[in-house]
Amino acid sequence: MYKAEFHPAFPKDLKRMPKTLILKVQDLVESIKVNPEIGEKLQADLAGYYSYHLKFGGVDYRLGYTLYNDVIYFLMFKTQENYYD
Repeated sequence: MYKAEFHPAFPKDLKRMPKTLILKVQDLVESIKVNPEIGEKLQADLAGYYSYHLKFGGVDYRLGYTLYNDVIYFLMFKTQENYYD
């Protein structure tokens, strides 16, 4: 299992989300720690990063992370429309 570290903005992204969505993201983080390859590998300028797609309440969300050695760095959790800004 990989270790997890979080970008300082990551908890801020979750702070405004519904509690049930936060619980889903916590479960997702645990799943990614076991198998980081479940996310989609990004390409071009974002090569080396992963994006996991999650739909909740009719809204598409993206969880962004990257791997370095045995650590997964969780970078952001945003709606799809705000993810690539």
